[in-house]
Amino acid sequence: MSGPTSAGKTTLARGPIEKRGHVVALFTKLKDATIAKDYAGYKRFDRWPKHGFKPSETRVMIWPKPEAKMRATIAKQKEIMAEALDRIAVDGSWCVLIDEMLYMVEPRFLNLSQQIGMLHYYGRSAGVSCVALAQRPFNVPRIVLSSATHAYFARTYDAVDAKRLSELGSMDAREITYNMRHSITDRHDFLYLNPQGDAESRVVNTRK
Repeated sequence: MSGPTSAGKTTLARGPIEKRGHVVALFTKLKDATIAKDYAGYKRFDRWPKHGFKPSETRVMIWPKPEAKMRATIAKQKEIMAEALDRIAVDGSWCVLIDEMLYMVEPRFLNLSQQIGMLHYYGRSAGVSCVALAQRPFNVPRIVLSSATHAYFARTYDAVDAKRLSELGSMDAREITYNMRHSITDRHDFLYLNPQGDAESRVVNTRK
C-alpha cells in the first residue's frame, strides 16, 4: 500500500491482516494516535520476547519506546526490527505489517532492505505473508512489488513512481497510472489492483 500521510494506509491495512490467524505489526513512529486507536486490541512489546510469544498472543505489535536522543532511538529500532524480521522468517506462519517502508529500508535510517527482501523471497514457503506501507510506490522495494498479490495505491503524478509500478507483476504500468489519475478523486481514495488477475481493479475509500 502506498499513499501520503493521513490518507488512511494504517487503517486500510486492518482489512487484509485481520483475515490471518497470527499478526505481528512493526511500528517505528515515535507517537501515532491512529495506531493506538486502530490497533488497540494488539498487545504491545518493546521487542521480540526472548522465548517467543504465548499461544494466546496472536495479535501483537513490536513498537519500541524512543530513547532520549534520536541517534540512540534509530540504533535501538534497527537492532529490534532486524531481530524481529529474523524471528518471523524462522518461526513462519506470521502475517507481518511493516509500517513506513522507506524508513525501514533507507540506508540513512534502519537499512533493513536485505532482511525485508529475504523475508519476501522465502516467506511464502514459510507461511509468512507481508503487508507493507509506504508513502510512494518508489519507496517500495522491487522484490516487494514483484511478489505482491494485492496492492493499493493512492494517486501519484510522479514519473519515477510510475516507472516503479512496472515492477508490479505483469501489470501494465501505463494502464495503472491512467486508472490512478482518472479514477481517484478523494485524498482517501486508493486504487486496488490484483496482480494475479483474480479480481477487478476498483477504488477503495478509507473513510467510507
